[in-house]
Parts: sequence; C-alpha cells; structure tokens
Amino acid sequence: MTLGKGTIGLGVCVCALLGAVSASAQVEVSVTLSGSVEEMLPILQHLRDMGFGDAADIEVSGGDEALRMSVHSVMTGDESAPATEDPEALVAPDKLALFNAKFDPATAKAGGNALLTVSVNDPDKQVDTVAATFRDVSDRTLDLFDNGTQGDRTEGDGIWSRRVPVLPTLQAGQHVLEISTFDVDGQPLAQEDGAPIRTDAVLTVTK
Repeated sequence: MTLGKGTIGLGVCVCALLGAVSASAQVEVSVTLSGSVEEMLPILQHLRDMGFGDAADIEVSGGDEALRMSVHSVMTGDESAPATEDPEALVAPDKLALFNAKFDPATAKAGGNALLTVSVNDPDKQVDTVAATFRDVSDRTLDLFDNGTQGDRTEGDGIWSRRVPVLPTLQAGQHVLEISTFDVDGQPLAQEDGAPIRTDAVLTVTK
C-alpha cells in the first residue's frame, strides 16, 4: 500500500481497507512509510489514535526524545548489510601467508575422499612445496598442487589442492591436518619473527 505524507490520506486508505472485510475478520496489513521524523510523527500518532498497535509497537514523541517503532528495515542508497569477514581481506598483500584452508566436503566417509584446498599469498614467489600432515596419523604427509592436477582446478591461481583419500583405518571423528610451506631447498618458510608459516584444516570422518 502506498500512502501519502498526510494523515488524511492514511486514514482514508486504512478505513477503506477495513470496510472491505467483515467486522469479525482478522486483517494483517503491511505498510511502508518513508520521510523525515517530523513527517512520520503525525502519521504514527494517527495510527495510535485509530487503535492500531500498542505502546510496545508504536511510541510517538517529539522534541529531543527518541522515536521507537517495531519495524522491518529496508536498506537503500549506500547502506548495506554487514558482510561476512573475508579471510583474504586480513592478509597483507606483501606478506607470505596461508588462509582459507578447508575440505570439500567437510565431512566424508571412511573409504571415500575429500578435496583439500588452501589459498597461498606468495608475493615473492618463495613457495616451492605446500604439504599437509595428519597430526594424529604418523608418517602421513601429502603434497598439495597448484598445477591443475591431483584435484587442483586451476593452474597457477594460488589455490593449492589435493584430493585426499579417507583411509578406512581412520577413526570416526575430527582429524586435523597441519599445512606448511617449504622453499626450493626443502626448508620450512617462516615469518619475520621466526614463526613457521602454516595453518590447519579439519576433516570430519564418519563410518
């Protein structure tokens, strides 16, 4: 329903709607109002006077007091809903980093497989190898690839991948894979403070 700014137009529209149904019928009306606070105050007061809503729904006041309503908001112009924090936005563009490590699917049955991916920010081209190691499985380290093979979708896009077999011997539950980076000499790459550059991905195994 489109309403004018004046209270007369509002009253005519609402009364016309109510007159179209029986007195015992229950009607739900959705109304969109736009304008300044000064323009809205008389309209809201008119709604209260007509018996719509209650003190909890519509609270009308003037001067410096706050205006409170029960409403559904609609964003226009430059307003936008808060976005989910993007891990890539937190990565300094000039720093080596691993982020967004995950399995697809995140849950897999023993005997199946899951695609492990991790994004690598490597501005100085230091990374020669990216490897993932099961923390709870001895001697099981897997190399990841960014060459379009082994499950990697796009060569050279900075997303390293590996289709990981979910061995039948893996127990049901969560298994953490620690992902690390190495240079061409096989040495672990580290941050400026000496901390190794690595991240974790979690795979949930079901039977």
